[in-house]
Amino acid sequence: MSHWEWFKFDNIKSSDYGVWISGEATFNTPERDVTVVEVPGRNGTLTYDNGRWKNVQITYPCFMSGDFSKDFDAFKNAIMPKLGYLRLEDTYHPNGYRMGRLYGGIKPKPGPYNRSAQFDLTFDCWPQFFLLQDSDLFPTSIQIIGSPYTLENIPLVSYSQPSVRVYLDIRSYGNKSGSVTIGDHTMTYTNLPYASGDNMFFLINSENKTITMTKSGGVVTDVSQYCSGEFFELLPPETTISYTGDTMYLWLYPKWWRL
Repeated sequence: MSHWEWFKFDNIKSSDYGVWISGEATFNTPERDVTVVEVPGRNGTLTYDNGRWKNVQITYPCFMSGDFSKDFDAFKNAIMPKLGYLRLEDTYHPNGYRMGRLYGGIKPKPGPYNRSAQFDLTFDCWPQFFLLQDSDLFPTSIQIIGSPYTLENIPLVSYSQPSVRVYLDIRSYGNKSGSVTIGDHTMTYTNLPYASGDNMFFLINSENKTITMTKSGGVVTDVSQYCSGEFFELLPPETTISYTGDTMYLWLYPKWWRL
């Protein structure tokens, strides 16, 4: 074949082990989470939308040639110990990645004289396909100067849970207080300790539900105890962003995704 395709799971690149893939099952889409209710005496069914998408399974038909017994042992010993949801990407989708975990075992079918083999590798993935493009439509970071600010033409099929770097007013000494509002969600910070020499920002990660500040020496400190409110969402087609108090400006990291 003229072009060989591969996948990468965390830091494991399949082609490094002579494992190549076919892509027909990599285009699967997630299913909407819907509860179906059967009501006695009523024709048909009722449905309740639970407001979320289910995980999606991505299966790679894999093949390898050469010294199967040697190469396969190295491959399985590298990939099988991986735990949890890790970054999964492949050459069929160069502009993004999923977060997946290895689902099930590996059942290879060796060819004659162990010179080749075929097997399927399945990953249980979050429904989001995270986009990597840094363009006018999909900027990976946006500086927000001036309040309020309207983020327009959000090209999403669903919401994004952004990270926000909140830069503080360093012209005054002492603890900092203020708020950041994105759409209908507001996060307030009160008496946030700030010492000269520390970085002048803290980070609100809406996806991981963490709020941290990097102190002198690169020490990352949890500062969520000084904050209250709701983590953020970016909703299409546009979202208004504003800030108050000791907030000087923001850097927004949208983490765009599609299904």
